[in-house]
This record gives sequence, C-alpha cells and structure tokens, in this order.
Amino acid sequence: DSSEVWLARSSDGGETWEERVISDHRFQPKPILGGSSNYQGDHIALLAAGNRLHAAWMDDAAGIYQVWLAGIDIPPTALAPSAGRLPETAQLLQNYPNPFNPETQISYQIENASYVQLTVFNLHGERVINLIDEFQPAGWHHVELDGSELTSGVYFYRLRLNQQNSIVKKMVLLR
Repeated sequence: DSSEVWLARSSDGGETWEERVISDHRFQPKPILGGSSNYQGDHIALLAAGNRLHAAWMDDAAGIYQVWLAGIDIPPTALAPSAGRLPETAQLLQNYPNPFNPETQISYQIENASYVQLTVFNLHGERVINLIDEFQPAGWHHVELDGSELTSGVYFYRLRLNQQNSIVKKMVLLR
C-alpha cells in the first residue's frame, strides 16, 4: 500500500475544500531514525512562492533516502480585474484569514474615485480602529489589520464611500 502527495485548500474559511494531487509518485511513509536513534519522522515540506506551491518529501524505495520535489500552480482566491479595467460596483471582500490571530487582510474595490473610510467596530458599535480615511482612486485596494492590541472576539469592519454608501462584514479575532 502506498501513498500519493495531496494538497487540500479552502478559499472560504474552511466551509468547502478542494483536493489536488501534488505528485503521483507513490511511496510508503515510514519513520526515519536520527543519528542518536531519535525519531525524525517522514519529512514533508511545503513552500509557497507567488502562485506556486512546492512540496518536498523523502522516500527510500530505492534503498537510500531520496528527496523528491513537485510543484503546482495555485490560483489566488480573489482576483483583481485586469489592468485598465475598472470595477463595476463597490465590493468589500471577507477578510482573510478569518478567524485570524493577530493579522488579517481586508480587500475592497471601488468603482469611482471616492473618499474612503474603512473602520473596525466592536460588538458594542464602538469604533476601535480607523484603517483608511482618505481619497482613493477607483480599483482594488488591500489593507493589513494588526489585531495584536485587540482582545479576542467578534468585530465588524465597514467600508464607507463618500460619507454615504456603506458595506459591513463580520470578522473574528481568535487567540
């Protein structure tokens, strides 16, 4: 009985999963003993660079341990429109990751140049952080939220354009 190397990924916070075979190289996982007879285990490593995932693992099917490498392309979970094309509507994406600890990214698009406010509120409706408060051009925008000074809990983030139109999303800080 042998195994393949698989990748499972979620682009919606774990609600659904996509499984992909990284390599069809079949091998039998087993422990690797270290020089002092310490259990080292099978070595499987993952490295993400750009939109590509590289996997490395060891196999001794040939009688000696060999390192195997494989790579697959992983498309981003949210794509910005192509250059030169402006968004048709304002959109606030779900922060990622969610739940987060302590950092998360919030992405949004605006269809016209606008005065943008991106604000985080606690469950009591109190403003805890102003992330953006400025005029911005149309297009996609991304901001990192550092929640290291916040307590665990549920927060809301609001995108407000030109002091009138608003979109609100919920996020969870989990320590």
